[in-house]
Amino acid sequence: VTGYGIAMQETVRPGVVRLYLYHVPTPSDERKTITAVIENLGDQPLTLRFLRQGCPSPGKNYHAIAKAAFAQCLNSKPAPTFRTLRAGNRAPLDPKLDAATAGRDDLVHAFYEFEINQPARITVLQRDPARKSVEVMDTLPKLPQMLPGKEKGNGAGRGLFLTSNFAVNNAPGFVLDTTIA
Repeated sequence: VTGYGIAMQETVRPGVVRLYLYHVPTPSDERKTITAVIENLGDQPLTLRFLRQGCPSPGKNYHAIAKAAFAQCLNSKPAPTFRTLRAGNRAPLDPKLDAATAGRDDLVHAFYEFEINQPARITVLQRDPARKSVEVMDTLPKLPQMLPGKEKGNGAGRGLFLTSNFAVNNAPGFVLDTTIA
């Protein structure tokens, strides 16, 4: 992210949606909030249920945070209840993420897989923690897709992934240690 603004904004269809969020706030000493907002674009109430999610607290140990996010996501179970959002309304996708702040060089890393029944818009943004995401969205600039001085294709792969199923196969006797150190 390069400042207060919208880093990504995409429309998604009803069904299963996957969001990968990997951001570090602009380098300054003031704290910032990096979050995601969902907006119901349908004409009926939107129901949302998390199928998987992983979102550890922001911090400077990128390796440990990335491992924790992935482990949380793989170990999570589908939420037993649905959240509802009226037509035309918006809300933070994850209230915990929306309440978190990050400082200089802190990594904000999250995986979300959720199911919705109405078309929606997903917005990833960076804002002043004193502001509310759903209120400030309309005044934030859309940030450039590419950072100045970076080549196309040079990025962390963040965004929405509609077809990202995974299967893990390993050779007999191979042990994959996913213990978080």
